Amino acid sequence: MTSTTEQSQRGGINVARLLMSFGPLMFLALLIVVFTVLKPSFIDPINIFNIMRQISITGLIALGMTFVILTAGIDLSVGSLLAFCGMVAAVVAKGGTANTLSLSTSGAQGYGWFAALLAAVVVGALAGGVQGFAITRLKVPPFVVTLGGLTVFRGLTLTISNGGPISGFDASMRWFGTGLIGPVPVPN
Repeated sequence: MTSTTEQSQRGGINVARLLMSFGPLMFLALLIVVFTVLKPSFIDPINIFNIMRQISITGLIALGMTFVILTAGIDLSVGSLLAFCGMVAAVVAKGGTANTLSLSTSGAQGYGWFAALLAAVVVGALAGGVQGFAITRLKVPPFVVTLGGLTVFRGLTLTISNGGPISGFDASMRWFGTGLIGPVPVPN
């Protein structure tokens, strides 16, 4: 018998398995304790709320990526596709890339926040569908497809924006990222 089998029969604790299963959670708990000792205001509700606000988008993306990884897949293009969909939303909301560096909202010819949101979702779904088709039907390895997608989406984003930001949105579009639904901030 192996020592692991002997330990499980005796009822002992397998420290290696415990660390493998709960290591990241234990490290997070240790960080919280250390930061609280160093700065007691770390666990104030307003600070916890601020931390949650800052990680909301990353957390949502990580949740989606968890399902990809659980199915033994990989997707390297997530960040670039997110940026591309955001750029599509910005272009639709502004009605083009004119006035990309303008801080003025006067004379905006955009299509509004709903059309911008819809365009971003449609573009994201289509791009994901094309990548999924290449992986499942054409049997191209996911690493290759998503690495190519990363490059294409990043390049399209930079091309559309001419390498600069698009600004000067009306108030309804600026609500995304600065607005609140009750006490919960709307992520940008």
